Amino acid sequence: GYIAHSGALDVSLLDAGRDVLNATLDVAGPGLLDVSAGRNILQGQPLLGNQGSASTLRSIGPVAEGDTRPGASIVLSAGVGAGGPDYAGFAARYFDRTRLADAASPLADQAGKVAKTYEDRLLAWLRERFGYAGGAEGALAAFLALPAEQQGVLVREVFYEELRQGGREYNDPESRRAGSYLRGREAIGALLPPADAQGQPVERRGSIVFQGAAGTHTLFGGGIQVLAPGGGLTLGANGVLPPPSTGLLTQGEGAVEIYTRD
Repeated sequence: GYIAHSGALDVSLLDAGRDVLNATLDVAGPGLLDVSAGRNILQGQPLLGNQGSASTLRSIGPVAEGDTRPGASIVLSAGVGAGGPDYAGFAARYFDRTRLADAASPLADQAGKVAKTYEDRLLAWLRERFGYAGGAEGALAAFLALPAEQQGVLVREVFYEELRQGGREYNDPESRRAGSYLRGREAIGALLPPADAQGQPVERRGSIVFQGAAGTHTLFGGGIQVLAPGGGLTLGANGVLPPPSTGLLTQGEGAVEIYTRD
């Protein structure tokens, strides 16, 4: 398949209630390709004749002459629960200055508070991306009025940043939270709460698997984000030498960010 984006706000969705199986798709231009499965994303799986499919998800960058914008980013999500990630709940906690914890007290003793809030980043993002002309006091409401696929762009950026900072604090002997991953767990719980609004447990099961020549690549800019809170990420197979195309690859620019349970 082929998708052409014309603007940085363009988001294309490939959303399966159960499995995404051997999808092959190129996206041209900027923006985002969001691939989500209720259960698993399975790429390069053997089909008829026991031949593996060379299934690839690729951001191929700009196709118009003179277009120097980076190519689209790609998000892979598997088994995130029936309601998906709680972007609004995460934003309400991390984009509100009143939720900032007192640095002089343990974070564990401050329920509902976070180690860092990102309201300044939110305001700059709204102005750059949507031309928001309001002030900081209305930024969160403006953000929550956006479609979920647009909210997810910024929320995931902050989510992975919190995981990264939580890991650094864990390993920093001078940090107040040395040896503790509480900061990261708080971010995970905010984006992927263990229970829904009715208090019922949320079931999350699903993995992302690339075998054979299957892969996800951004060729001219664009990052790759992986989210599998109820499973793992497998690249290749034991005892089999994979070709260079297997797995996750960003070229030119763009980070690879991964959160999985396993």
